[in-house]
Amino acid sequence: MNQSAVSVDTVRGVISGYFPHLWPAVEAGLSTCATLLLADNVNPVALIYVGAPSAGKTTVANMFEGTTLNGAELVYRSDKFTPASFVTHSAKATEVQLAKADLLPKIRFKILLTPELSTIFRGKPDELAERFSVITRVLDG
Repeated sequence: MNQSAVSVDTVRGVISGYFPHLWPAVEAGLSTCATLLLADNVNPVALIYVGAPSAGKTTVANMFEGTTLNGAELVYRSDKFTPASFVTHSAKATEVQLAKADLLPKIRFKILLTPELSTIFRGKPDELAERFSVITRVLDG
């Protein structure tokens, strides 16, 4: 695959030609990816696409899957994302098993792509508060 640079104007033209209503979401996604290029950036950036079913959220997210930067994968896809998956605490697991299970090392300097977040928005108020406190701690660095 040719890895030559493409301008944002070129991308905008292609997206606008095929999916004109999706350009704002694609532009937001590109901006989120660009934060990985900032010098001395230590805090992660979150972008959540919200919209009605069939509004194009998954189409936009899929545009970023498989993206590389200088040969390294830029996007890590997780279909089973939960706030608890950021760091696993299991007394029975070895350090190697924990490293394989923990999400944080897998997404370091990458974009986490998860197609569905509705499961984290369901539950009792105390469960929701716990889930969002984990996400907040991760986003705070």
